[in-house]
This record gives sequence, structure tokens and C-alpha cells, in this order.
Amino acid sequence: MIVELFGLPGSGKTFMVERLRAKGSDLNKNKSHVIIPNLVVFLKKIAVFFPSALLIRLKIKKILKEELIDYPYIDRPLKMWINNIVMVWFGYEHLGGRRQILLDEGLVQRIVAMCVNCDITYSSMDKLVNLLVEKEIHPFYLKEEVDNCMDSIRTRNRHVSEMDELEGETLHKYLIDYANRFDHISNFFGFHSITRSSYTILEDIIND
Repeated sequence: MIVELFGLPGSGKTFMVERLRAKGSDLNKNKSHVIIPNLVVFLKKIAVFFPSALLIRLKIKKILKEELIDYPYIDRPLKMWINNIVMVWFGYEHLGGRRQILLDEGLVQRIVAMCVNCDITYSSMDKLVNLLVEKEIHPFYLKEEVDNCMDSIRTRNRHVSEMDELEGETLHKYLIDYANRFDHISNFFGFHSITRSSYTILEDIIND
């Protein structure tokens, strides 16, 4: 079984995963796992060559064929966003049946991140979610207010990605764009919403 979170930068996705794993017996008993950094590197290397990954990459490109790609926030090539999505999809396809996976940023997060940062339409975004997020995947929307996420980003004050360099009105607009798309995705596909203080339904799915 695959469980993944999606939500605004600064909403606490990684903290939520760590909290669930720290609660102890149930997660340990079920051998729930986060995809670890070394495995991510491995997947990036091998996913390039597998026919299934090549095919899904072509399907993504077909959906995006008519898009007028722009980079309003982070100037990262579209190819890099697609590769990150394919890497996770490939990992799910080849590991999901063997173990439980609990991931703080899965397919939905990466699809929306690409759409925000490449100015991709909602229509294409919906098609990508429909293509990639299969029934074995359980996405949960960790919902948090934009202002709270801005405060979290400023407080942690890290500088490890391009997003960390956004500030002021640009950062606020960036988070609003994310929030609008996440709200749409959650409602359109019927994904469950949770909060930092209310996530019983997520625990029930994991421990089932």
C-alpha cells in the first residue's frame, strides 16, 4: 500500500511523517517506509532506462504538448520536473507491491509543483493526476493556512532549494497558487484532507 501526503511548502508534511513513525508499534509492525535518499538516487539512475518509465514520460509529454510553458517562480527546466515525477511513479510501480510506503511528497505534490512552477493549466494538471495516481495510491491533503506556512518557511530559514529564496509578495503569490491547485485537486478527485491536529483517518489507513 502506498500513502503519500501533499500540501503547501511549510505545512508540515515531513513532520507529519516523522510523527506517525515515532508513534511506534503500529507503523513498525507494518514496516511502513519512507523512500530514503540513497534509494532516490538509485531510482533516478535506473528509471531512465526502463521501458515502462520511458512510456510514462512520453504520455506526460503528450499531455503537455499544447502547454505554453513559462517559469513564473522557479526557473527549473520542464525536463527536471518530469524526471522527478517519473522517478516516484517508477518507485511506486516496482516497490509498492512489496512494502508499505509512506511518503511526505509523492506524485500529487510533484505534479502540482511542476504545474505551479511551469504555469501549466488546470486541465492538463487533472489529466496528469488521472494518468499517474492509481487506485493503490492513497493521497492525503495536509491542509494549512497560507499565512501559517509563510511563517514556517521564514522560521526554518533554510536555503536548500530555489523556493527558499522566494520572499514577500512573490512567496505569498506562490503559496496561493499552490493552495488553489491543491484545493481543486482534493475536491475534484475526492482526496481526504487532514490537519496537523486531526489526522485519525490517515492513521486508520496506515494501520488497517
